[in-house]
Amino acid sequence: MIQCGKYIELNPVRAHMVTMPEEYKFSSYSHYAFGKEDKIIMDSFAYVALSQNIESRKQLYRSFVIDELLINGLWIERMRYIGSEAFVVKMQEYFQMKNTNLKRGRPRKTEK
Repeated sequence: MIQCGKYIELNPVRAHMVTMPEEYKFSSYSHYAFGKEDKIIMDSFAYVALSQNIESRKQLYRSFVIDELLINGLWIERMRYIGSEAFVVKMQEYFQMKNTNLKRGRPRKTEK
């Protein structure tokens, strides 16, 4: 559940709308990561389960969502596998596919 939240929180970063998730005003990131009051957000059970201590919970959430490698928008766009370095290496080996996206769209038709 929290992994899904991470994906959503990083969408504005991937879309190059902002450089950090807290810059996007319609995100719940500022609420979860910094405790900013927002009347329409109710803490998820997954978030509450991170820690009994509120400050520790916010810190854990920030470190979970903001990974130095993941926050680089250009790096994210090229990724097929997102996870720890060991996970990415394992996926590349298993699928025999480097961790970069192919060009978008269909290949161009070649003239006969």
